[in-house]
Amino acid sequence: MTELLLQAQSLECSKNDTVLFRDFGFALNSGEILQVDGANGSGKTSLLRILCGLAQADQGVVKWRGQDIHGYRSEYLQDMVYVAHSNGIKTDLTALENLSLVQALCTKVSDRTLAEALAMVGLLDYAELPAANMSSGQRRRLALARVLVTDACLWVLDEPFTSLDELSKQLVTSMVIKHVKNGGSVILTTHESVDWQDCTMKRIIL
Repeated sequence: MTELLLQAQSLECSKNDTVLFRDFGFALNSGEILQVDGANGSGKTSLLRILCGLAQADQGVVKWRGQDIHGYRSEYLQDMVYVAHSNGIKTDLTALENLSLVQALCTKVSDRTLAEALAMVGLLDYAELPAANMSSGQRRRLALARVLVTDACLWVLDEPFTSLDELSKQLVTSMVIKHVKNGGSVILTTHESVDWQDCTMKRIIL
């Protein structure tokens, strides 16, 4: 049975006196993917930041399990993990150290080991390599591995396929599919055409 998790109601967002979106809303259930499409500059990243509680909408409300995320912030942040368009990794640390730091900051951690998370994104052989010495694709996979060491049920991913080759795109796609089939939910932006197999997928256009 699905559960209503995230609701956006009557959202409005402006930037530099330009309205990016107005009276915008959706509902996301457990076991669903929400793909946000739109041209560059349409407000996709702004929307994701609002949904994560990192920015405040000009109007409207975002609710998690029926509660306003700004009044329910601690609980919401335990259930949500966000990977931005920038990788947000520490280049002076190794792959293993980066994930260890993420896990140490998490309230809810996955049952997976750090080695298992690195293996799932094809980086196990690079566990001791400083991120500074990684390719752009490897850094992106390391950033995405953060979702695997948390126990968050909502993944918010901004252009997760950036800098990835075809094999890496398949790895990330498989991660998302497995997550939603286990009852998790994913919100993402992408310019890629992705086969989500038989997952329940909603698409909104800004």
